[in-house]
Amino acid sequence: MHFSTLVAWYQQYERYLIPASLLFGLISDFLLFQYINTGLVFSILAFHLTLSAAMIAFIQYGDVDAVRPYWRWLKYVRLFAPVILQYSFGALLSSFFVFYWFSGSFFSSWPFILLVVFLMVSNDILKKYYLRLPVAIGVYYFIFFSYLALVLPYLLSTIEPWVFVVAGLVSLGGMLFYLGGLSLLIPRVMARRFLLGNIVLVVFVGLHVLYFTNMIPPVPLTIRDAGIFHHIERLPSGDYLVRGEGNSPAHDFFFGRTIHRTPGSPVYVYTAIFAPTRLETRVAHHWYYFDGVARRWHSAGTIGYAITGGRDDGYRGYTRRVNVFPGRWRVDVETARGQVIGRIVFEIEHVETPPALFEERR
Repeated sequence: MHFSTLVAWYQQYERYLIPASLLFGLISDFLLFQYINTGLVFSILAFHLTLSAAMIAFIQYGDVDAVRPYWRWLKYVRLFAPVILQYSFGALLSSFFVFYWFSGSFFSSWPFILLVVFLMVSNDILKKYYLRLPVAIGVYYFIFFSYLALVLPYLLSTIEPWVFVVAGLVSLGGMLFYLGGLSLLIPRVMARRFLLGNIVLVVFVGLHVLYFTNMIPPVPLTIRDAGIFHHIERLPSGDYLVRGEGNSPAHDFFFGRTIHRTPGSPVYVYTAIFAPTRLETRVAHHWYYFDGVARRWHSAGTIGYAITGGRDDGYRGYTRRVNVFPGRWRVDVETARGQVIGRIVFEIEHVETPPALFEERR
């Protein structure tokens, strides 16, 4: 196909190509990442990071007709660079949404999660703005920093705060190096280097504020299973025997979780938390009850325990309370520094006759 014909075709269908590339990036990630291991996922994301950095450079390069004849093939890359950039941004942001969504409670991490969702949606609606250099650099640096904050805990087998700080410093150094290279290759980037540097610094500071106020989910920890039960015991086989009320997930979703308790009987909260191999840390079940008069939650105590990574179905543990009373309760599953991995909200009702219970192994 002649280049001028290809340009005309691209211009005619651009309004469909760019959002379609975003949608394809979202769907392909969602389907693919369910069937491959984490290491391969990170490699694919690293490829998208490299590809999107190259596409930002191509978009800023400008008129490819000015290049030397043996580089003429670059004009085809330049033509489709916006579509490729949109696809890579869509793939990266959707994968972050999946990772961070399952690594934290929306109620405590909503600013960061909504920011990722906003970038995903605006990547389509405001696609023309995303092709502008300041916006592209800001979004790219957010993605770059988030990628390192996701990968380093897996590589270093720890979720200590210094890992996030290292991710920030490495991403900052890498981004400033990238901007320096762009400035040398593309003169018009040189003229905007201070603006671009300030955008990077704003994102750098903003993500640190979100992290140290516990608004960024504690990746790579995720809740694999959770429940409220009348009895839990660990069997010699290592399995957990649980006894509880047999409500369906649909019932709990629409009507909420309720445990019918006879006075003096305990309430158990069970969780299975996934962590990468070699990662050892402590988590806690932070119990709260709701004060209907003051309309606020009050802490009822924290019970912590250690977890060890490597089990696909999650490291299992439970906590138990006897001194509970009727009303709304919740248990936040937290890291040692207060990041919320998950939240279980339930209602306690007192009854005179014990309810019928099911029994299963977990």
